[in-house]
Amino acid sequence: MSSWDDFRDCGMKSPADDIRCYQKLASRINKGKPVKIVEVGTFAGLTAKCLAELGHEVHCVDHWLGSPHDRSSDLVEEHGPGGVHDAFRANLSEYLGKTVFEHVGSSKTIGEAWEPDTADMVIIDASHEYEDVVEDIEVWSKAVAPGGIICGHDYNSQGVKAAVDVIFGNYVQTGGFCVWWIEAGGEFKPQLGE
Repeated sequence: MSSWDDFRDCGMKSPADDIRCYQKLASRINKGKPVKIVEVGTFAGLTAKCLAELGHEVHCVDHWLGSPHDRSSDLVEEHGPGGVHDAFRANLSEYLGKTVFEHVGSSKTIGEAWEPDTADMVIIDASHEYEDVVEDIEVWSKAVAPGGIICGHDYNSQGVKAAVDVIFGNYVQTGGFCVWWIEAGGEFKPQLGE
């Protein structure tokens, strides 16, 4: 029996092309070496598990309450209080405390306390509302080390696309089904609020 036989997605799936895109982005940073990844919005842990299987260190940031602006809050309600978080913990049990670390709370609170320039890759996949995406990018872009990547999911969502395009403009790249990213460092400076 593989570790995937009992995976509970709690109704939230990511396209395989998007998972492969994250894996390729991680491999571009430190060719063949584990990278430190922060996933903001992890739900049941599918992306985290796929990256942990490759030996990467994954920090999962979530309050596990869902978002009132998308179907995740309905799924949280369907699985009961703590149900999605319990599924996350079961799905990643073999990695928790070893290469996967959970950070329970709001993205902003955890991000503001995060040490700058310490993540090789940050994945933004929490709320899809424009203001929330802008805030997540502003807070978490400081965590990305030079030469790292800030990326996210749901570029096909109006709020996500609008926020990413306003902040990153022509620097944004896309891949998979709906993954966006930019590489930190060099001449690029995001247009963040003051």
